[in-house]
Amino acid sequence: MFRILFVFVISFICSTILSSQPKKFGKVSKENLNLSFSKADSNSNAVVLFDFAKYSIQKEFKYLVERHKRIKILSSRGIDHATYEIFYNPTKYDQDLEKVEAYTFNLNSKNKVEKKKLDKDDIFYEDNYGGWKVVRFTMPDAKEGSIIDIRYEIELGSAGQLPNWYFDSELPVKWSELVVEIPTFHRFDLISRVNKRPDIAEIEDKMVGIKYKYQSNSSTSYGSGGGQDLRMDAPAQRFRWVMKDNPALLYEPYVSSLENYRSYIFLQFKGVEIPNYNIKTEYNKSWEKIAKDLMDDEEYGKQIVSERWSQKLAEDLTDPNSTSSSKLKTIYQYVNSFSWNGSNNIYTNKDLRKVNEDKTGSSAELNLLLIKLLRELGFIADPILLSTRDNGRILKNYILPDQFNKTIVSVILDNQEIYLDAVNNTKFGILPISDLNGTALRIGEFNTDWVDLNSKEFSTTKVKIESELSPSGDITGNLNIDSEAYDAVRYTTTIQQDTLAFFQDFIPGHSKKLSVQTNAIEEGDYLEPRLTISASYSLNNLNVENDSLETIFLNPSGFDFLNLEQLESNKRRLPIEFPYRANRAIEYKVKIPDGYFVDEVPEDKTIVVPGEPFNYTESYIVRDNVLTIERNFIALKTDFKAEDHSKISSILSAVNTPSKTIVIKKSGK
Repeated sequence: MFRILFVFVISFICSTILSSQPKKFGKVSKENLNLSFSKADSNSNAVVLFDFAKYSIQKEFKYLVERHKRIKILSSRGIDHATYEIFYNPTKYDQDLEKVEAYTFNLNSKNKVEKKKLDKDDIFYEDNYGGWKVVRFTMPDAKEGSIIDIRYEIELGSAGQLPNWYFDSELPVKWSELVVEIPTFHRFDLISRVNKRPDIAEIEDKMVGIKYKYQSNSSTSYGSGGGQDLRMDAPAQRFRWVMKDNPALLYEPYVSSLENYRSYIFLQFKGVEIPNYNIKTEYNKSWEKIAKDLMDDEEYGKQIVSERWSQKLAEDLTDPNSTSSSKLKTIYQYVNSFSWNGSNNIYTNKDLRKVNEDKTGSSAELNLLLIKLLRELGFIADPILLSTRDNGRILKNYILPDQFNKTIVSVILDNQEIYLDAVNNTKFGILPISDLNGTALRIGEFNTDWVDLNSKEFSTTKVKIESELSPSGDITGNLNIDSEAYDAVRYTTTIQQDTLAFFQDFIPGHSKKLSVQTNAIEEGDYLEPRLTISASYSLNNLNVENDSLETIFLNPSGFDFLNLEQLESNKRRLPIEFPYRANRAIEYKVKIPDGYFVDEVPEDKTIVVPGEPFNYTESYIVRDNVLTIERNFIALKTDFKAEDHSKISSILSAVNTPSKTIVIKKSGK
């Protein structure tokens, strides 16, 4: 019935470990409320005492999800965990919330256990995007020391909706358990990843009884409608997995999403086979079949079929005699000017004609409209399905479109493939950093294939400064900045917001009065962001009472403009991920005034990650009364193991460290 795809094997069985099962709902003792925890657990604001779920087949071949979760609040900041949300979809997936119960437990002034039941009037039902409903409630009397006990049941419309199970969370989890009871006529693939060996992994054969209505005129139409009432006793298997004492999975700098590192079990429905009733249904989908289904869907692919209104719109927007690049830019900037409603989703929620009229829409709606208009002009333009960085990476062997949460655009221009995202708050066509999450699925008109959205992305900044130092400590010089890709996008925005503040990041000596004269600013094409800036500047030492100083203190340019997040020096648990490759360089030259000399310069520095193109170098050269300082930060690899933490940390620390002051003295002193 099951096929194991990776990480741990189901043959690992601990049938002797049967104790410490989740406690009875609504029963919390004084001892529970007085529980003490390890230092690691106590550093969190709350602890999950246990999280238990059971998936079992019910009447009409539907499945029931039973969930029981108990949380202890350890501090006042943990009260946020007294607010809980449950999601289900009655419209699209025929799901039904069967039961919601919850209690808050506290010790009163007499050291007695008090419990407060969640009132039905405090449960709020809200409509969400795509037919989903959100059940939201906040537990009464929740405070530091409280225990929250929550139980609910959801009936699923089909076997293909069994939810994913995660053993860990942002809180420590003392006990996480999943029990799954599935008849052998339902076939699943088990997809799993665990960060440690499960404490319990059991398989048990059993029989299950299922009541259903059977229609004899259809070999597959069991489970709904009229027909004969029957009961089936079917062989089944009961799976049980337990993981204990899971530490909190907390954010660390340069991690795209914690979803990539959680321990989980996914159940992928593959089909139905009931030999005695001549029932056999295959759901052995491939990504190609998923893509075809999406393109045939009224809420996705059918939206980009050519229509008269979109033909006319595309033609009215563009000059027929203009170049392909000009037409592409016009269409992109037209759709990019629309307002994004903040929603990332696969499917559209309204017709694209309505999107065009409203000038607002979801990421799917805006990007599908972009594809539609480009196709009207004869471009080869296709959807690309991706999962944004905060949503986690795609698992190719888990064939489920729900992994994706965004559509962007692939378009061919002059025999070159270009990626565009209409949801972009810059005037450039470069993909937002949130889209750079590795593997994505391109749904072409004639084929479906995978693309790597990280592979082409590269960002550079080169800074050159030539300056002259006067005996009074004043500095005059010329500054040239040449940046590309993501650096160019960022600097284009910041220089418009505050020009002086922008230059202060590149020119040393903030304690002096800075004057800047911008000589030239050149921007690249919208498809190839580039920013080239030429400026002259002066730094006036206003505190000097005479024209000649005995000692001058010089602060050279550093990498202040990068704003890189620093890594902690302690041990790291998670790998390190940078969104794109980068190369940053500074060349700072300063002419020393006659009669002065450089008294001392820092030592040259080189820090490298062994065997990897990730390093930092710093050098100082004095020649012909000119001091030259060169700094280079090269990051041509984006993913590193946690073991590389110390080297990466030392490089980022060197990059972030303010430049050391250089002492220049008058000759003979």
